[in-house]
Amino acid sequence: MDIQILDIAELLLFVLLICTCIRIYRQKKHKGKISLKTLIMFLINFIFYGMVTGTNYHRTHPGESKFQGGITYNNVRIFICSIVFCLGLAIMKKMKKLASKRIIAWAILCTVFLIIMSFCEIENAYVSFSTADQAEKYYGIEKNKIDEIYGEDSIEVLYLEDRQMYSKIVYKGEKGWKCTTNSEIKYLYNRADFKKDNSIVVRECIVTGELYVSVVCEKNDNKDFQISDTQNTIFTKKEFVNKNGEQISYNGYLGKGKPQNYVIYLDGEEIPIDWNESGITIV
Repeated sequence: MDIQILDIAELLLFVLLICTCIRIYRQKKHKGKISLKTLIMFLINFIFYGMVTGTNYHRTHPGESKFQGGITYNNVRIFICSIVFCLGLAIMKKMKKLASKRIIAWAILCTVFLIIMSFCEIENAYVSFSTADQAEKYYGIEKNKIDEIYGEDSIEVLYLEDRQMYSKIVYKGEKGWKCTTNSEIKYLYNRADFKKDNSIVVRECIVTGELYVSVVCEKNDNKDFQISDTQNTIFTKKEFVNKNGEQISYNGYLGKGKPQNYVIYLDGEEIPIDWNESGITIV
């Protein structure tokens, strides 16, 4: 029932968007200019239409859309950018400088501002959440979760996006839960074996000093993978489908600090982990 309501809302918003475009065309043709009220109406309608359309697509194509409805990382940025754009239009109108070229230039600047914000993750400086789930939902990874690996002070969340697997670590700070930024994650070890279709990745949350290991293999119905290591790590098994087909992911928590003489045993193969080497590719 919820999806049907969203479908109706998407259709109504599309019709309203077309009507607003017609109104803009008529104002430009007969009056030579477009009113600020019409522009703001078009912007708000366009944003809501995009949100509803994105939410519908995300629900019908899990793992293929970055957009999620609600108070999420991307939606907050769109809202802030929209407010800045509308304030700029209001200032230009008050100064009687509301021209088409100025509007286009301001729209381009706001778009650049939105793109920069999407990479900066400025919220982490002042925003925290009472639970890990709230942090995951805000950063848009809660609905596409593959697995969660629990550490002492953090949780590694594995999720699908655009049919690829990604990782995000949420950690508990002094004021609550936060999501790590790109600079707070360090890839200590990365090994890809294309002959046997498996990969090993060890990530570190710099804030807490905790390490997580992921081993991804291509699924084979006639074969049961065996995995263990010298740390007696408890690996959780998760099956998922990405752009490369059916995959199996084994994930574990290694604790704090690099274990010495660390070895992973994968299907009888002994794989010693050299912390001084990374980016290993076997073809």
